[in-house]
Amino acid sequence: MTATEYLESIRRLDVRLRMKEKERACVEQDICSIQAIDYSKDHVSGTHTADIADKITRLDDIIAEIEREWDELINRRAAARRLIRTMPDGIGQELLIAVYVRARDIHEVADDMHVSRSQFYRMRMAAIQEFAPYYHKLGQIGTP
Repeated sequence: MTATEYLESIRRLDVRLRMKEKERACVEQDICSIQAIDYSKDHVSGTHTADIADKITRLDDIIAEIEREWDELINRRAAARRLIRTMPDGIGQELLIAVYVRARDIHEVADDMHVSRSQFYRMRMAAIQEFAPYYHKLGQIGTP
């Protein structure tokens, strides 16, 4: 994996994190909408009806899995931030962290830096080129 591919994979984590938040919200909503079993209806012999406790247990397992994945994604972002911080150029660090770790809009970052879009893209390319040796030296060991 190249340094650019690594940075892009970190940027895409933002989307995955937002999807995990939505998934967790849906599961929590499902827990709140579980209804009791209607025992007044006929029961067919040989079938197993899951009771509320079984459903809550399954939903709790799903939430636990989502939380484990969430923690893993957060840890990957933190590791990327630490790796970027090994660079000596403070402006390059902030640019890479803003764009790739915090997944901020490129145009907003350029505006915040008070540079034109074309100047921003040149700065980003220079920061990535500066980051590449640090990634290859320190980062590839722990990257997926």
